[in-house]
Amino acid sequence: MDYNKEKLGLGNYYIGVVNWGLITMVKKEKNMLTLDDFLMIIHNPLRRKILSKIVQGRKYTLQLARELDTTQQAIMKHLQLLKKYGLVECVEEESPEGPKRKCYYPTKSFVILISLQPNIFDEFFFVPQSDLEDIPEKYRAYLEEIRKIGETEGRDAIHFAERIIHSIQQELRALHDEEKALLALLNLAIEMGKAKALAHDLANSDEITVAFYASSDNRDEEGDDNDEIHEI
Repeated sequence: MDYNKEKLGLGNYYIGVVNWGLITMVKKEKNMLTLDDFLMIIHNPLRRKILSKIVQGRKYTLQLARELDTTQQAIMKHLQLLKKYGLVECVEEESPEGPKRKCYYPTKSFVILISLQPNIFDEFFFVPQSDLEDIPEKYRAYLEEIRKIGETEGRDAIHFAERIIHSIQQELRALHDEEKALLALLNLAIEMGKAKALAHDLANSDEITVAFYASSDNRDEEGDDNDEIHEI
């Protein structure tokens, strides 16, 4: 994933990422959106562009139509669907040019990731929670820095926030690079294991079946046919 393409807003902060599968580990609640729902919603390029705009701040339909070079009718059609699924809401704001206008803003955050390569298919999906108590100790310094933003005024506060965001983005890129390296090592280990299992099978008269399964969510304990969905 290209983290350089992320759009981060200082108001409504939102990150959309993608790795696909903890939907099997999320307890399904009433009216809770599933991974399939999200994929249906974001598969449309214009809807993704609309979301990329409104996560930076509230936008009204004419503004979105101008920025995305399309019609207000097209924008409204997609905003209505996003609102239907609870991804956006609207609020009326005063307009300097006439009557009040409806401005749209995001109401949900979610992370979707899919890892697809030889020997590995892994899905990851979750809705980020704002439980600051679970932040690892090594990232606590960021929390203190973020709290200092509230003690800073004017443009200094904005520059301070931008510096912190840039630093956290660098941490995310480093983690992404580590993940790619570990996945390469995992794939190599699986290939070596399969080769050794085949050699062992050919060298022995007894039939031997060896199965390799790679997944971060330990779904082998549940089985693919288990409809019960477990809470993270």
